[in-house]
Amino acid sequence: MGQKIDFKLFFLLLSMALFLTGMSIGGGFAYDTVLAGPETYENGTAVGGIDLSGLTKAEAKTSLQDATTDWKQTHSIMLNMIDTQVTLPSSLIQFNLGQSLEEVMEGASSPLSVAIIRSNFSEIEDEVGVNLYNKLLLQELEKDLKQRASSLNSEPIEYSIYDYVEKGTTELYETISQYTISIPEGVDPSYYVKEVNKATIKANDSFSLLEFAQDASVQNPKALHLMASTIYGATLKTNFTIKERHISQHRPAYIPRGREASVKVEEDHDLVFVNVNSSNYELQTEVTNGNLVARWVGYPLPDEYEVAIKDAQTLDPRTVVHYSTEVYQTQVKQEGSSGEVYKLYRTINGESATRLITEDYYSPVNRIEVRYQPVESSDSSSNNNSDSDSSDDDSNSNDDSTDGSNNGDDTGDSNSTSGNDGSDGTNDDTSTDSTNDNQDDSNDVIQDPEDIWDISDGPSKGE
Repeated sequence: MGQKIDFKLFFLLLSMALFLTGMSIGGGFAYDTVLAGPETYENGTAVGGIDLSGLTKAEAKTSLQDATTDWKQTHSIMLNMIDTQVTLPSSLIQFNLGQSLEEVMEGASSPLSVAIIRSNFSEIEDEVGVNLYNKLLLQELEKDLKQRASSLNSEPIEYSIYDYVEKGTTELYETISQYTISIPEGVDPSYYVKEVNKATIKANDSFSLLEFAQDASVQNPKALHLMASTIYGATLKTNFTIKERHISQHRPAYIPRGREASVKVEEDHDLVFVNVNSSNYELQTEVTNGNLVARWVGYPLPDEYEVAIKDAQTLDPRTVVHYSTEVYQTQVKQEGSSGEVYKLYRTINGESATRLITEDYYSPVNRIEVRYQPVESSDSSSNNNSDSDSSDDDSNSNDDSTDGSNNGDDTGDSNSTSGNDGSDGTNDDTSTDSTNDNQDDSNDVIQDPEDIWDISDGPSKGE
């Protein structure tokens, strides 16, 4: 009997213990579900920039659904080409909201889970063109598009096609700069046109014109001078860095101001510049309608570049006088012409910024006059007629040598623009005032060849 009572007591105590345990667990659950409400996200919790603080999982999913739908409707995906824009289909982007909420970090910001449906890129194939479409780096574009979509970025979604194609995609090439110079009579640049046409300057590499002008058997100094100046004119309208460039003592009339570049094989004078861009560019040259044309072709540059000439000054010529007994009135042996000095600037985006490229100095061409100088009359001089004749002959000989010096090439004495010494090309010992009538004939001959340039060497009157 006592043993039965013990079993009843045991079961009673066990039942009470189970009841109390169940009440404890069930009470907490009932409180959480009935009195405390459903589980919500902590303050500061966000997904894709959408605040989920205090929201339940169901509410958060609804909020994300509304936000992603609105974002896709208001954000077109644009691919910028040369002259047009291509709209990528919104179906490219697929948001995985369930996975986004599974990966949420309480009290922190998390990105949206995004998938790109690559097969939907094919919808733009016809607009882009088959050849260009096949060169698109879709994996790179997909990566960047995912990053933008995962944060629901509010900025417009625009991409440049030049950033997502293989290097050297010629379908996207365009003329970035061009310059034209009229070909002067007697100059044939056809050899150099053939040599440099289609020359490529690689990314972050340099270009040297002398590399194309080493064949001495076909040298044509004026044609090379013309080609160098035309290429230089086209290069000024890019962001290429000019490393080496030379100019003449006097600017040839057929080359516009600020565009001259003198290249001389025998003096190792070169035209060198550097392509500072990350893509290659191609030089194209041609002769059309009597003009030499040079253009750079490649991907568009980040800015627009123009050329401006400032602080221009005219340098007046001096008058050099020769004396002779063979003339009876003043004769002009060489007409003078003005020189010039100016600064050349490269302007960026309509002068929003300017950069000094160089300061060009061209000497004036001196005016040379021959004036009459009478023979001294004295008893002693009458006894030395033969000596006087000899002296006259010597004077005439000196004048003739001066004439011969006037036939120099217009590109002779080429000077680097960074190394002009600022001289005006005259010699004070050989220039004289018109009142100095008693000057000895032996001092009238000009010794400095810079004073005896031909008239054709004078600078042009402007562009």
